[in-house]
This record gives sequence, structure tokens and C-alpha cells, in this order.
Amino acid sequence: SSWEMENDSEVMSLTSLVIPDKVTYVGKAAFAYFNGTFHGAMIRQYSLDHTKRENYKGMTNIESLTLGKSLQTIGDFAFSGSKIKKLKLPASLKTIGTDAFSLSWYLTDVTFTDLEHAQLQELGGFQQCFVLKHVDVPTTVTNIGEAAFSECGKLKNIALPPSLKSVGFQAFSSAVIGDVNGVFSLPEGTETIDRY
Repeated sequence: SSWEMENDSEVMSLTSLVIPDKVTYVGKAAFAYFNGTFHGAMIRQYSLDHTKRENYKGMTNIESLTLGKSLQTIGDFAFSGSKIKKLKLPASLKTIGTDAFSLSWYLTDVTFTDLEHAQLQELGGFQQCFVLKHVDVPTTVTNIGEAAFSECGKLKNIALPPSLKSVGFQAFSSAVIGDVNGVFSLPEGTETIDRY
């Protein structure tokens, strides 16, 4: 599935984005925007369907994102810097890359369309989502990625599944998570914990 943007103003004016159901892969920096500059070269035609393009000039105004029901991978930095407030992930999703939704300063909730049947294994990508309060973590998650929730100061509690095997470097740095006594417990089956 591919399409073409005519000019930068067309790209910048998008406030809503729908990823079609047949798309399975959204690549690295597909819709990323940081600190007033775009990452990567402008690519006029791009594909989201199993294409591993490295970069696409970003979007700044995406407030609404609908992800197709076949999506399996969201690449590193894919939607970084968006204005999304609530994110609903498809059950088909298996991997969320590093910084996939980082710097999404309006993001408060991350849920799944069908949590019971979710297939997510690799969870990451929410660094500096300062107002993020709630994240559903499916029972299939085995890895919390590097800096996954760093600087998410409003994220007070997160239920980690028994399937969790590893927690990446600084996955929860500067996040204030734990119970009422400030205790944060990892599942008993967790095997690898980098500095978090």
C-alpha cells in the first residue's frame, strides 16, 4: 500500500491518519517530527506494507491515529512527536520500536482493541510522554525495551505480565511507578534487568 504526498504543506496539514487494514509494517521514522526539524530525507512515494524505508519527513499535527487490524510492527521513531491523546493498538501488533511514540506530549492512554487476544511481545517507544497515565500491557509481552517509559512522570502504576523476561536499560527512568508505598515489583520470571 503506497501513496504520494504532493508537497510539504500537505504533509504538515494532516491531523488524522488511518493506516489501512492490509498494512503490516510501519517503518522507522515513518511519521516522525522532532524539535522543529524533520528526520530523514523527503521521500515522495513510500510504502507502509513490509517496506523498510529508513526515513520519511514527519508529521507534526497528527491528533487522531487509526491503526489497521493487520499491523504487526511499528518501527523506531515511527510516530514520534505526534499530538495523539489516546492510542488504541491492534491485537495483531507484535513489536513497538524504540521511540515509536516518544515526545508525544499529549498522549495519556494506550489500550488495545482486543487485549485478551493481543500478540505484543516487544514493548517500547513511549519516552518523554509526560502525561501518559495508563498503558495496557498484554500477557504476551516478554521484553520492555530500552528507555520504554523513561520520563513518563504521570505513569504511576503499570501491571507487568508474568511472561516478562527482560527489562531494558533505563526502561522506567524518571518515571514514578510503584504502589502506595513506592514499591515496584517485577514478575518472578524476569531474567534480565538492565539499569532501570
